[in-house]
Amino acid sequence: MNKYLKSFSDIDLDRKATISAGLVYSHYHQPLQSILDKANYLLDDVAKEKNGRDSIAISVIKGSGEYIRCVHNWGENAGVVDTIMDSVKRFEIEGLLSSSMMYSVRDSFSLMGDIHNWKPGDDMKFISDSNLDMEKLLVADAIRSREGSADREKISGAIKTIVDLCKKKENIFSIDTWFLIHFLADNMKGVKE
Repeated sequence: MNKYLKSFSDIDLDRKATISAGLVYSHYHQPLQSILDKANYLLDDVAKEKNGRDSIAISVIKGSGEYIRCVHNWGENAGVVDTIMDSVKRFEIEGLLSSSMMYSVRDSFSLMGDIHNWKPGDDMKFISDSNLDMEKLLVADAIRSREGSADREKISGAIKTIVDLCKKKENIFSIDTWFLIHFLADNMKGVKE
Protein backbone atom coordinates (compact mmCIF):
# COMPACT_ATOMS: atom_id res chain seq x y z
CA MET A 1 0.00 0.00 0.00
CA ASN A 2 2.83 2.40 0.82
CA LYS A 3 4.41 1.82 -2.61
CA TYR A 4 1.02 2.34 -4.23
CA LEU A 5 0.53 5.67 -2.45
CA LYS A 6 4.11 6.76 -3.23
CA SER A 7 3.62 6.07 -6.95
CA PHE A 8 0.89 8.73 -6.98
CA SER A 9 2.67 11.26 -4.78
CA ASP A 10 4.28 13.12 -7.71
CA ILE A 11 1.11 13.20 -9.80
CA ASP A 12 -1.41 15.98 -9.38
CA LEU A 13 -4.72 14.14 -9.30
CA ASP A 14 -8.09 15.86 -9.16
CA ARG A 15 -9.20 13.23 -6.67
CA LYS A 16 -7.53 10.95 -4.19
CA ALA A 17 -6.36 7.59 -5.57
CA THR A 18 -7.63 4.56 -3.64
CA ILE A 19 -7.11 0.83 -3.69
CA SER A 20 -9.20 -2.05 -2.43
CA ALA A 21 -7.97 -5.59 -1.82
CA GLY A 22 -9.25 -9.04 -0.98
CA LEU A 23 -6.84 -11.34 0.85
CA VAL A 24 -7.45 -15.02 1.61
CA TYR A 25 -5.39 -17.23 3.91
CA SER A 26 -6.04 -20.92 3.34
CA HIS A 27 -4.41 -24.31 3.49
CA TYR A 28 -2.66 -25.28 0.27
CA HIS A 29 -4.98 -28.28 -0.08
CA GLN A 30 -7.96 -25.98 -0.66
CA PRO A 31 -9.03 -25.88 -4.34
CA LEU A 32 -7.40 -22.86 -5.99
CA GLN A 33 -10.53 -21.88 -7.91
CA SER A 34 -12.61 -21.66 -4.73
CA ILE A 35 -9.91 -19.48 -3.13
CA LEU A 36 -9.82 -17.20 -6.18
CA ASP A 37 -13.63 -16.97 -6.10
CA LYS A 38 -13.49 -16.03 -2.41
CA ALA A 39 -10.79 -13.40 -3.08
CA ASN A 40 -12.90 -11.86 -5.86
CA TYR A 41 -15.97 -11.87 -3.61
CA LEU A 42 -13.98 -10.17 -0.83
CA LEU A 43 -12.68 -7.54 -3.23
CA ASP A 44 -15.86 -6.75 -5.17
CA ASP A 45 -18.67 -7.35 -2.69
CA VAL A 46 -17.07 -6.79 0.71
CA ALA A 47 -14.16 -4.32 0.33
CA LYS A 48 -15.61 -2.19 -2.47
CA GLU A 49 -19.38 -2.37 -2.15
CA LYS A 50 -20.12 -3.17 1.49
CA ASN A 51 -17.32 -1.11 3.03
CA GLY A 52 -17.25 1.74 0.53
CA ARG A 53 -13.95 1.22 -1.35
CA ASP A 54 -10.39 1.99 -0.18
CA SER A 55 -10.62 -1.12 2.01
CA ILE A 56 -8.98 -4.43 2.63
CA ALA A 57 -11.10 -7.52 3.27
CA ILE A 58 -9.35 -10.53 4.81
CA SER A 59 -10.62 -14.08 5.15
CA VAL A 60 -9.14 -17.17 6.77
CA ILE A 61 -10.43 -20.46 5.44
CA LYS A 62 -9.83 -23.70 7.29
CA GLY A 63 -10.91 -27.22 6.36
CA SER A 64 -14.29 -26.67 7.97
CA GLY A 65 -14.93 -23.44 6.06
CA GLU A 66 -14.51 -19.74 6.63
CA TYR A 67 -13.08 -19.07 10.08
CA ILE A 68 -12.47 -15.32 9.95
CA ARG A 69 -13.66 -12.46 7.73
CA CYS A 70 -12.87 -8.86 8.53
CA VAL A 71 -12.81 -5.64 6.56
CA HIS A 72 -11.12 -2.34 7.32
CA ASN A 73 -10.46 0.94 5.59
CA TRP A 74 -6.80 1.30 4.76
CA GLY A 75 -6.33 4.46 6.76
CA GLU A 76 -3.59 6.97 6.20
CA ASN A 77 -0.50 5.31 4.69
CA ALA A 78 -1.85 1.77 5.12
CA GLY A 79 -2.21 2.34 8.87
CA VAL A 80 -4.54 -0.60 9.43
CA VAL A 81 -2.07 -3.15 8.01
CA ASP A 82 0.76 -1.65 10.06
CA THR A 83 -1.37 -1.76 13.22
CA ILE A 84 -2.36 -5.39 12.63
CA MET A 85 1.26 -6.40 12.03
CA ASP A 86 2.48 -4.43 15.08
CA SER A 87 -0.11 -6.27 17.19
CA VAL A 88 1.03 -9.60 15.75
CA LYS A 89 4.65 -8.77 16.62
CA ARG A 90 3.68 -7.82 20.18
CA PHE A 91 1.76 -11.04 20.51
CA GLU A 92 4.66 -13.15 19.25
CA ILE A 93 7.84 -11.34 20.28
CA GLU A 94 6.85 -9.84 23.62
CA GLY A 95 4.61 -12.78 24.48
CA LEU A 96 2.08 -10.39 26.01
CA LEU A 97 -1.05 -12.17 24.89
CA SER A 98 -1.27 -15.94 25.32
CA SER A 99 -3.35 -18.24 23.14
CA SER A 100 -5.45 -19.27 26.14
CA MET A 101 -6.17 -15.61 26.83
CA MET A 102 -7.22 -15.00 23.23
CA TYR A 103 -9.78 -17.77 23.48
CA SER A 104 -10.98 -16.91 26.98
CA VAL A 105 -11.94 -13.55 25.49
CA ARG A 106 -14.97 -15.35 24.04
CA ASP A 107 -16.34 -15.66 27.57
CA SER A 108 -15.87 -11.93 28.11
CA PHE A 109 -17.49 -11.14 24.77
CA SER A 110 -20.47 -13.29 25.66
CA LEU A 111 -21.02 -11.07 28.71
CA MET A 112 -21.18 -8.00 26.51
CA GLY A 113 -23.02 -9.20 23.41
CA ASP A 114 -24.61 -12.07 21.53
CA ILE A 115 -21.62 -14.20 20.53
CA HIS A 116 -23.77 -17.31 20.17
CA ASN A 117 -25.27 -16.05 16.90
CA TRP A 118 -21.96 -14.68 15.59
CA LYS A 119 -20.51 -15.98 12.32
CA PRO A 120 -17.41 -14.86 10.34
CA GLY A 121 -17.96 -11.41 8.90
CA ASP A 122 -20.42 -10.32 11.59
CA ASP A 123 -19.56 -7.41 13.81
CA MET A 124 -20.73 -7.83 17.38
CA LYS A 125 -23.08 -5.27 18.85
CA PHE A 126 -22.54 -4.95 22.57
CA ILE A 127 -25.28 -4.28 25.06
CA SER A 128 -25.46 -0.50 24.99
CA ASP A 129 -26.51 -0.02 28.59
CA SER A 130 -23.71 -2.26 29.85
CA ASN A 131 -21.38 -0.71 32.39
CA LEU A 132 -18.61 -3.08 31.38
CA ASP A 133 -15.40 -1.48 30.18
CA MET A 134 -14.22 -3.80 27.44
CA GLU A 135 -10.57 -2.76 27.66
CA LYS A 136 -10.36 -3.27 31.43
CA LEU A 137 -12.11 -6.63 31.15
CA LEU A 138 -9.67 -7.82 28.45
CA VAL A 139 -6.66 -6.61 30.45
CA ALA A 140 -7.96 -8.57 33.46
CA ASP A 141 -8.39 -11.66 31.23
CA ALA A 142 -4.81 -11.31 29.99
CA ILE A 143 -3.35 -10.92 33.48
CA ARG A 144 -5.42 -13.83 34.81
CA SER A 145 -4.29 -16.08 31.93
CA ARG A 146 -0.67 -15.28 32.79
CA GLU A 147 -1.36 -16.05 36.45
CA GLY A 148 -0.53 -12.53 37.57
CA SER A 149 3.04 -12.56 36.23
CA ALA A 150 2.39 -9.88 33.65
CA ASP A 151 3.34 -6.25 33.23
CA ARG A 152 -0.07 -4.54 33.45
CA GLU A 153 1.15 -1.46 31.56
CA LYS A 154 2.51 -3.43 28.59
CA ILE A 155 -0.57 -5.63 28.39
CA SER A 156 -2.86 -2.61 28.67
CA GLY A 157 -1.02 -0.89 25.80
CA ALA A 158 -1.19 -3.98 23.59
CA ILE A 159 -4.88 -4.52 24.27
CA LYS A 160 -5.73 -0.84 23.75
CA THR A 161 -4.14 -1.01 20.29
CA ILE A 162 -6.11 -4.14 19.38
CA VAL A 163 -9.39 -2.81 20.83
CA ASP A 164 -8.99 0.47 18.91
CA LEU A 165 -8.43 -1.53 15.73
CA CYS A 166 -11.40 -3.82 16.39
CA LYS A 167 -13.84 -1.08 17.42
CA LYS A 168 -15.91 -0.08 14.39
CA LYS A 169 -18.07 2.51 16.16
CA GLU A 170 -19.77 2.90 19.51
CA ASN A 171 -20.77 -0.56 20.79
CA ILE A 172 -19.77 -2.28 17.50
CA PHE A 173 -16.72 -4.57 17.59
CA SER A 174 -15.01 -6.78 14.99
CA ILE A 175 -14.24 -10.06 16.73
CA ASP A 176 -12.78 -11.32 13.44
CA THR A 177 -9.97 -8.76 13.66
CA TRP A 178 -9.15 -10.00 17.18
CA PHE A 179 -8.95 -13.59 15.93
CA LEU A 180 -7.03 -12.55 12.78
CA ILE A 181 -4.27 -11.14 14.98
CA HIS A 182 -4.16 -14.41 16.91
CA PHE A 183 -4.17 -16.46 13.68
CA LEU A 184 -1.33 -14.46 12.12
CA ALA A 185 0.80 -14.53 15.28
CA ASP A 186 0.26 -18.26 15.64
CA ASN A 187 1.13 -18.96 11.98
CA MET A 188 4.05 -16.56 11.64
CA LYS A 189 6.16 -17.93 14.47
CA GLY A 190 9.75 -17.92 13.34
CA VAL A 191 9.00 -16.13 10.06
CA LYS A 192 11.47 -13.36 9.27
CA GLU A 193 10.37 -10.09 7.64
